[in-house]
Amino acid sequence: MTACSDTSSTAQPGGPRRAPSHPTTALRSTPRLPSSTGDHSTSATSYPPITDVTGQHGPTSTRVSVSSLRKAWPRIAFSVHTLTFQGRRRAYLVAAPDSATRSSTLPMTVVLGGWRASAAFEAERTGLLSSVSAGKSVTVYPVSYDESWKVPGVACCHDAGKTSLDDAGFVAAATRDALARQPVDRTRSYLVGYSNGGKLALALSCTDADLWAAVATMGAVPQQPCSATTPVSVLLAMGREDPDQPTDHAGKPPIPLLEAAAAGYRRRDGCTAGTTVTNPPHAEVTDSRACSAGTAIRTVAYDGIGHLWPGEGTVHGEVQVSAAIALPSLIAQFFAQHRRPTAGSRSVHS
Repeated sequence: MTACSDTSSTAQPGGPRRAPSHPTTALRSTPRLPSSTGDHSTSATSYPPITDVTGQHGPTSTRVSVSSLRKAWPRIAFSVHTLTFQGRRRAYLVAAPDSATRSSTLPMTVVLGGWRASAAFEAERTGLLSSVSAGKSVTVYPVSYDESWKVPGVACCHDAGKTSLDDAGFVAAATRDALARQPVDRTRSYLVGYSNGGKLALALSCTDADLWAAVATMGAVPQQPCSATTPVSVLLAMGREDPDQPTDHAGKPPIPLLEAAAAGYRRRDGCTAGTTVTNPPHAEVTDSRACSAGTAIRTVAYDGIGHLWPGEGTVHGEVQVSAAIALPSLIAQFFAQHRRPTAGSRSVHS
């Protein structure tokens, strides 16, 4: 795998399938792709450059552009970076505190969006920009193929699943590229995935566990067994009313499979003690902390919520998501407890 990098500020229009919770100004213009440079000798390019940060899908009224993100979040510096991976031009969006709010070396979170969600829209939906705006973190949003991700080892998912793309390799390469470019703490690199992106994130927690201090997903379970033994802390969240899980395994409802997935991670990480369960309104949070590698496994089961991202203030049926159960808050709490081990050390859990 070869990855050569440069920087581009080009943003393309497009959009996701539902309106963001934070107001933005929708923009539409003719797409402009960055010029392609770097080594293209590793494979024949059968796909166009995959650099469309703001998407092609969704009604015009819900489109989110980099320009609209800058207007909505004036204290965040947004930039688009490109790299050549396996002969194809690919991109990722970075949201970093501006110079006035950046105070120290920060954690970095990579976010993999769901189906038909652009990188720019996922920046809005997942609710992590508040932390960036406050100068507390950097977030990275890799750009998927036609707003879908190919999950290794299974026929998944959507348009990307029909290609020969190595999306897991690309996300790992983009993460390393961002770690090299951004002044962040390499021991505090994290991965978040939703739905289709959650499936890929769980695959990466197996194939590239050394990159992450912790991984968190919503609306996804592992698509195949993981034979790797490298431990990594994992948060698995799902709605009890989710009709879309599981996808490749028999049996419903989804929550027993969520518990089975968590049990697999506990076995891998040598979590020998019992679990701790807390029950804030409309959710059940289960924690396993006594793991031999210093890691932890957390599950979050939401009552009355289906295949949706539970951000603070969103309403799903009769459930209004409070700050106590908002997934961005639970993820932030979980990530704050973990650092990636340095050479010769074990994982640190506080």
